[in-house]
Amino acid sequence: MRLFVVVVLLIPCKITWAQSSYQDVIYLKNGGTVKGELIRIENGILLIRTHGESRVELPMSDVERIAKEPRNTLETDSIKPRVFKSEGITVFQEIGYGYSTGMLRTLYGSFNYSSKSYTFMAGAGVYIADYVILAAGTGYGQLSPDRKIMPLFGEIRSHLMRRQFSPYLLLRGGYSIGWRDNLPGNNWGGALFEAAAGIKAYLTPNHAIYVHGGYQQQQQRIELINLATRNVFSEKANYQFWGIRIGVLF
Repeated sequence: MRLFVVVVLLIPCKITWAQSSYQDVIYLKNGGTVKGELIRIENGILLIRTHGESRVELPMSDVERIAKEPRNTLETDSIKPRVFKSEGITVFQEIGYGYSTGMLRTLYGSFNYSSKSYTFMAGAGVYIADYVILAAGTGYGQLSPDRKIMPLFGEIRSHLMRRQFSPYLLLRGGYSIGWRDNLPGNNWGGALFEAAAGIKAYLTPNHAIYVHGGYQQQQQRIELINLATRNVFSEKANYQFWGIRIGVLF
């Protein structure tokens, strides 16, 4: 009876040892191999965790076959696929240009306007999933020759794939501290919002450049003069821009 109990207790240990002594081997059409643990196959992309704990994505169109083979700790991959950053902390810096023209509606009437914006932004974020970055940042902008802003924002950036060239979507929101040259006060800014789509290109596994374009909205305080009474009114108004930004990610 005691011998039976010992044998039963040893069976799970034997199974665990047997599983860890095997590996998934990906044979590629170019003759190379990648060894590790196959995590998933989704949308024609094969995700592998190598023995060095790196995650590698391969298109199924490059795969000849997949096999389960005994693991030899002295073996190495016959190719070194490019592994692009998808975890940890990331930092970005960008410059942007926006142009806006149209009708601005206020409580005291509507008027035509046109405006250009120039901005510099920087921030840091963290990968909360393989394809998603949650970040925060600040910067400096000029909405007109005498109107300046310092945006404080949060953003979420979702990459659609993890390859050298990857499209992505971005949502950004926050508040801009604003001021005007030669005028008192720092409440000439307001809420900001941005929705954009772009593409990112890796120059190295940890360094990328990106460009995106989209819709930007920046709230600003404006002053209106009643021509009849000469009274000055102050109001927050939303300026809507279409813009483009270029940046680096590392």
